Amino acid sequence: MKKLLALLTAALMIVLLAVPAAASGTGNPGSRFVRRSHHGGEPTNSTTFDYKTDGKEATGTETQLHKYLVVEKDTVSPAITFSYTVAPGAASAAGTGTLPVYAGIGAPTVANVTFAAGAATTPGATGQPITDTTKLFASADITISFANITFDKPGVYRYILTEANSNTEGVGGVLYDVDAPDGTEGDRIRTIDVYVIDTEGVLSVQGYVSYKGTITGSPAQTYDPNGVAADGYANGSTATDATGLDEKSNQYINQVKTNTMTAKKVIAGNQGDKESKWNIKVDFTNLPTGVNVKYAKIEEKGTAVTNPTYADYTSGTALEYGHLDKYKFIGIPEGASYTVTETDANKEGYTTTYAAQTYTFASDTTIEDKDDAIVTNTRSGQIPTGIALGITGGVVLLALAVVYFVIRRRLSVRDEY
Repeated sequence: MKKLLALLTAALMIVLLAVPAAASGTGNPGSRFVRRSHHGGEPTNSTTFDYKTDGKEATGTETQLHKYLVVEKDTVSPAITFSYTVAPGAASAAGTGTLPVYAGIGAPTVANVTFAAGAATTPGATGQPITDTTKLFASADITISFANITFDKPGVYRYILTEANSNTEGVGGVLYDVDAPDGTEGDRIRTIDVYVIDTEGVLSVQGYVSYKGTITGSPAQTYDPNGVAADGYANGSTATDATGLDEKSNQYINQVKTNTMTAKKVIAGNQGDKESKWNIKVDFTNLPTGVNVKYAKIEEKGTAVTNPTYADYTSGTALEYGHLDKYKFIGIPEGASYTVTETDANKEGYTTTYAAQTYTFASDTTIEDKDDAIVTNTRSGQIPTGIALGITGGVVLLALAVVYFVIRRRLSVRDEY
C-alpha cells in the first residue's frame, strides 16, 4: 500500500509540473504572432515568432540614381557640388489589389555629388544619355544608403529625395532637374519606394523604385519593382496603380548656363586703311575658379569662318583684328562682366569709339548671346579749298587751256604767212 501511495504521489507531481510549462508555450499575444502567408489568409503553420526578436528583419542596402552635368559644346564645365536631403514620404493604406505604403523609417544617407572643373567632356550623341549633339556632359551616381535602417515588416516604405541648390561659390546659372538640356526646370523631387518582402519568415529588401515628383498612391499587388523599363526602373504599371506611378525616373539632369559675346573691328573714314591690323583685348571678371572662357575667329573680313576652332582664352590677352574681323567668346558664366579695349586706340590719326564696350551678364537662367561689341577706328581727310581746285574745276580749266593754246597756235601760223 505504501508503495502504491508513493507511486500515485509521484505521478501527481509530474502532472502538476507539466501544466505551467505547457501554459508558458502560448507566449505573450501582445508581442508575438502566428505567421501568415505573404498575401494574408490562414496561418501556414502553427510556429509562432517575431521578426525582430527572431532576427528576421530586413537590413537596408543601397540604390543609385544617375546624375548628368551638361554644358554647351566647346565650353568648360565648372567645379560644382550637389547635395540632397531625404525625408519620409506619405503613408497609404492597402486597398483592394494594392500594397500598403508606410512612411519611410530611419534616416537614409545620401552622399554629395561633386564634379571637377572640366569634367564634362563626353559629346551628346544618339545612344548616349544626352543626345543633343551641341552639348557635352559628365555623369556620376547619386548613392542613397539604407544600410543603417532595419525594416521590421513587409510592405512598401516611401521616402522623398530632394536636390538642393548648389552652393558652390562662384557658380550660378544652374538649370535643375531638366527633362533634356535647355528644357524646363523640374521640382527636383524623386519618390523612392523600398520594397520589403517576407520569404519563409525572413524579411528582405526586394528592390527600389524611383518616381518623378511626389507620389502619394499605392502600387498594385501585381506590380513588379524588378521589371525593367526604358528608364531602367520598374515597368508594368497597371490600371489599378495610382495616378503618377508610371512616371518613373532614375536620373537628374542639370545644365550649367553659359553666355556668349562677340567683338568686331570696323575701319571707317576716307583715310581709313582697310588693310591695317589692330590689337584688341577682352577683360573678364567674376569668373569662377577653374572656368576658362574660350574663343575663336568666326568672321574674317566680313566672311564667316567655316568650322571655327575654339581655344582657351586668357582674360586680357590682345588678339589681332583686321577690318570686319569678328571673334566669339563662349562659356561665360552668369554674373561675369567683360570690358573691350583696343590697346593702340587713337593712334596714327584715328579716332577710336566703342559700342557695348562693357557688360555684366544677368544672374539668372536666361542664356544671353551678346553680339554688339564693336570697336571702330575712323580717319578722314578734308580736301583743301582755295588754290587747290576740285576735280570738276580742274577739268574745265584744262579744257580752256587746250583751246587757248590751239587758237594761239593757229594765229601764230597765220601771221607767218
